[in-house]
Amino acid sequence: AAGETRIYVNGALAGSTPGNPAISGIGVIMSAGDGTTDPMGDGSVMHGWATYDAALTDADIATLAETPFGNGSGGAPTLVAHWPLDDAPGAAEATETSGAHPGTVGAGVTFGKPGATAATGTSAEFDGSGGIQAEWSAAINPESFTLTLWAKSEGGAGAWNSAVTSRHDLNPDSQGYLIYDNEPSGAWTFWSGNGTDAGNWQVLDGPTVMLGEWQHLAITYDNAAEVKKLYVDGVLAVESNDTLTPNDTTPFNIGAGQDFGDGFFFIGEIDDVSVWNGALDDQTISRIMSEGVAAVAGGGPVDPPTDPFPDLLAVGFSAEGNFSLTVPAGFTA
Repeated sequence: AAGETRIYVNGALAGSTPGNPAISGIGVIMSAGDGTTDPMGDGSVMHGWATYDAALTDADIATLAETPFGNGSGGAPTLVAHWPLDDAPGAAEATETSGAHPGTVGAGVTFGKPGATAATGTSAEFDGSGGIQAEWSAAINPESFTLTLWAKSEGGAGAWNSAVTSRHDLNPDSQGYLIYDNEPSGAWTFWSGNGTDAGNWQVLDGPTVMLGEWQHLAITYDNAAEVKKLYVDGVLAVESNDTLTPNDTTPFNIGAGQDFGDGFFFIGEIDDVSVWNGALDDQTISRIMSEGVAAVAGGGPVDPPTDPFPDLLAVGFSAEGNFSLTVPAGFTA
């Protein structure tokens, strides 16, 4: 209503106050950890936002709560972390595009190599002596998730060459996931830990690794359905019914394995690594392979609200820690 400010939680009106926000032009109306009075603490997570050029109705907001915007219709998963691996040769830190999950570069990593495709920029080469490590965060270890990347494996003398690992090995109560080029059998393999359920590591073997060739890899886990899937070159290769417990402690490793990235090193090149907060569908994984992570994530909603909704002014995706949201006067956010 005119002259009233309202707040909604999970689609329902939670409170209101007379008057409109004191915003002239553009101002900050939502923030966390930015030094303002009584901010939310560092580590707070916002998994998506949108602004409109008028106040939405109760019914509009209830509809959005049931089918929120995102990278697809029907509340599709959103991007929570992206390491393009386009950093300059000699860089000590691998850029993560949200800024929340930079990776510390270890031994034997060389940036500036040709990328997997024209859409992915450059890549990083790993010589089997180190990797890239991002600190643990709940945001990059969601219950349901998708991990995508390009990998060109050169094999190696040992077993368990890991392209990406986010695991906590608590045998028999292990957590997390990893992708191996599991020499000597030479197959792409999706391992996952099932926590306190019997069985420890659940192994899903996929197609043979094509040594020296770029291959696009994706793994998904749907926590509600308890289904995990492995995609190779944009095609579903294998799936199984398993439980998976998220890694709750140890870092995220690119080009290295074990809990702390100190073994199971990858030999070859890796490009365009991403984590999403849900199980992406076949079509979206195929698009990421063809168009690159940035193009798919940067496109905004596939099916944004249309009339009679007000115009959608802006849309954003996951942020962690220090973030703020700015909107024009006369808005719904």
